[in-house]
Amino acid sequence: MGSLLQISNLEKRPLAFVLSHPTFYHLDNLCSTRHNAWMRAVCGQLKSGIVAAAKTVLDLRATFPDATLADFYDPLTMPPELVKAHQALDRAVDAAYGKTTLNTEAERVAFLFERYQQLTAPLALVEKPAKMRTREPVLPARQEFSQP
Repeated sequence: MGSLLQISNLEKRPLAFVLSHPTFYHLDNLCSTRHNAWMRAVCGQLKSGIVAAAKTVLDLRATFPDATLADFYDPLTMPPELVKAHQALDRAVDAAYGKTTLNTEAERVAFLFERYQQLTAPLALVEKPAKMRTREPVLPARQEFSQP
């Protein structure tokens, strides 16, 4: 099989999916109940509010065809309407996480680490099976030879 690349517009899912040199093994795993359960538990789902806010950001950027990404994201030259659109996007993403009071980057990072700890804490409770001990081979004692 060749590489699989699918990019859709913002109204459809998936937004972007890339798998280089896929095999049926990859397809089988991606379609499995186990993988989908993992995706629901860890990855979450894209909410329509996030899609609409992201589309607004992209639409606003398109109204400035001569601007570079550096122009858009330089605090001194960023268009005010783009600042507002990004703030709306931040609020939509925060709401998707169930938080509406995150105002700073530090608060967002702290929240994400707390969430990570909540999701991974049960993993620490799983006991690992005891390792089988192997005996070290007993080597014969080294003999000293005297020189004539």
